[in-house]
Amino acid sequence: MWGYSDQKVIDEIKESVEMGLPLVVGEFGHQWEEHDNGKIPYKTILEQCYKNEVGYLAWSWGPGNQPQTFLDMTTDGTFDTLRGWGLEVCVTDPYSIKNIAVRPASMLTEPTTEPPVTNIPKGSIAQNKPVFASSTEPGLGNTPEKAVDGNIATRWSSEYSDPQYIYVDLEDEYEIERVYIEWETAYARQYKIQVSDDAVVWTMYIPSTTETEILTIFTLTQKEDM
Repeated sequence: MWGYSDQKVIDEIKESVEMGLPLVVGEFGHQWEEHDNGKIPYKTILEQCYKNEVGYLAWSWGPGNQPQTFLDMTTDGTFDTLRGWGLEVCVTDPYSIKNIAVRPASMLTEPTTEPPVTNIPKGSIAQNKPVFASSTEPGLGNTPEKAVDGNIATRWSSEYSDPQYIYVDLEDEYEIERVYIEWETAYARQYKIQVSDDAVVWTMYIPSTTETEILTIFTLTQKEDM
């Protein structure tokens, strides 16, 4: 959103709400150029979003917005360096995130029933075998061995970059009949399955695929170490 007056912002949000449109006012800054005509009524956006019960998404967190570095809300990507309009949006404005954000009621009470914990089918030759991965997302405890611990309530997660890999040493030669993958919501967009006798030379087993159903099962037959 840019170049609009306060009244234009008020009218546009009001009209959208009255039409019953799903609405989030997104990717707005405090200005789109460094002159008076480039100012954006961001405070009005914050206020009107709150009063009309719609979401907003200010932009950009920073650093790194080029060439409009003036849009960066922080100097190093941390809350400690929030500055200018970024500090207003996040903390000091009456309609800042700090002052208006609420947790959904579902997050404030304990669930009445325990979520089911489902184990992978019996007979898995990968369960609790040695696991090696390219990386582990820091601070979450989602270490590689949790990918094959037999409990789908735990998982492995990599760092947020591509490419990544994970492999299991089956410690013997097996005839593989099925590959069973239980995805978390942060699933891979694309992946392939390979096998190896030595973890150096790899043979394609399942070519590159985007199959990411929550439960993905490949049925196949091939004798390999994996």
